[in-house]
Amino acid sequence: VEAAMRDTFDVILMDVQMPVMDGVQATRRIRSLPAPARNVPIIALTADALAGAEERYRSAGMDTYLSKPLSAAALFEKLAAVTGDAARTARVVAAPDTPVINDETIGTLRAILPGDQFTAFLDETVADIVVRADRLRASLADDDAAASAREAHDLVSVAGNCGAMIVSSSARAIEQACRRGDLSEARGLAGDFDASVTQALARLKALMTP
Repeated sequence: VEAAMRDTFDVILMDVQMPVMDGVQATRRIRSLPAPARNVPIIALTADALAGAEERYRSAGMDTYLSKPLSAAALFEKLAAVTGDAARTARVVAAPDTPVINDETIGTLRAILPGDQFTAFLDETVADIVVRADRLRASLADDDAAASAREAHDLVSVAGNCGAMIVSSSARAIEQACRRGDLSEARGLAGDFDASVTQALARLKALMTP
């Protein structure tokens, strides 16, 4: 909100779940600002892919939304739609299956993160996944559905952003079970989640090897 008051932007990518002020509250504050700040297109970023999500975000003043984990194609398509620049919409070929690590995502990362930046990003991501997966296991063991849902929610994006789509989908399933209060189901899904994390981390570490 402070940035929107201070500077002029072409578009704002608004995370929905944030501490202190969530994305819906921040959007409403921005829409209450004087023009031109209040007119900037706002795209919600969320792991909430449930029916009616887009309508909820539009009612809060957002122009559209993207479901996490993000794909380059979906992001560029939304940017083109809200800025009116369809000529710049990216064309990304979808992977024919769901490998441990999505080669399309890795290719995109290599294109935007040259050399050491790519390696550093993967290194940080691996460490982040390890920490968050440990916290998820601990919260499940403590029968803390709310904490488990939060950790799983974050893993949906963290894993998806590096192409670990199986980890991401497993985390989403655990998150949804926790939000229903079904910890038994969530713990039952943890085995597949752990296996996918082990495979993904091994593949990501291999990608960091020169």
